Amino acid sequence: RVLVRLAQSGHKTINLDPDLAFTDVRLTTLKKDQTLITAGAPPGFVYVPMGEGLLMTPLGGYQAHAVKPWIPLGNTRVIRGDVQEATITAQKPVKLLMIPKEIYLRYWHDTYTIEEFSVLLPQLYLEEEMRAFEQTLEILRQVAMIDQVLDDAEVEFIQKFTHAYGFDYSVDEMRERLLQGKKTDFVTLRQSVLDYLALEPAHLQAARLKDLLNVLVKIDETISDEEALILAELNGLFAGYLDEEAGIIPFTVWLVPQNEEQDQALASLMPALPKQETSGGFAYLAGTYYSKDYAEMISERYRSLHFFATIDQEEAGI
Repeated sequence: RVLVRLAQSGHKTINLDPDLAFTDVRLTTLKKDQTLITAGAPPGFVYVPMGEGLLMTPLGGYQAHAVKPWIPLGNTRVIRGDVQEATITAQKPVKLLMIPKEIYLRYWHDTYTIEEFSVLLPQLYLEEEMRAFEQTLEILRQVAMIDQVLDDAEVEFIQKFTHAYGFDYSVDEMRERLLQGKKTDFVTLRQSVLDYLALEPAHLQAARLKDLLNVLVKIDETISDEEALILAELNGLFAGYLDEEAGIIPFTVWLVPQNEEQDQALASLMPALPKQETSGGFAYLAGTYYSKDYAEMISERYRSLHFFATIDQEEAGI
């Protein structure tokens, strides 16, 4: 039954030997508010949540999100031998399987036959390349539209980018496609870049996208206030990803409830925000940003909702 559920979630199980794959595998229950994985810790297990209730908070300012059940957690870290890049906590009691890393690597990871893998590999490379193209095109579109003005030079620049991937859009067709996309804003665009970086693209690929965004913003020889604001933030994100020794000093936005009513409102309206103890009591971590102007813009949004927001800046490795 467990293997069936895993297969339904996309994990290949047809070649698994249950007698070997479940050696030393444990079934346990994570209690509410308990931490399953701590960012920066070495991998020891692969976890399979059997229900909803887990919250993942990645490092580097990535948005916290719910963990889907029956999707293995920590398997990428186990395979690569890297430290964990996210903290996962329980929002309510959750049953899960604990697979020791040695068992996972020996019996779970290598589940494709040589014939299956030889057929699958070219398809995976092609799909990965197209996903990267679609993500890059969407980010370029959002940057071009961030000031709500789509300049002819911006359209032509993005058109030339698509030609490099074999797409033969005319200028008019390119403009129509760009205008058909969803309305964008600062938060949506920033999250799109974070989602892109979360896939761990090659540094050369990420650096190329960073260069594309900077050229696109300057292509019409006029940098709007909106473009300048988001570009400073996005350049910080890319710098943190491309150079861990860049010495970036992030700006952290804190929400400090002034009374019990505000505390309950924050916990209810924004349950994903981590609540942390401070010298003066406690505060909610609203986000970490790389541009002071961007952090101030985010703070003003919270202040407009009558929440007390402050900005701290500390030396940190990103």
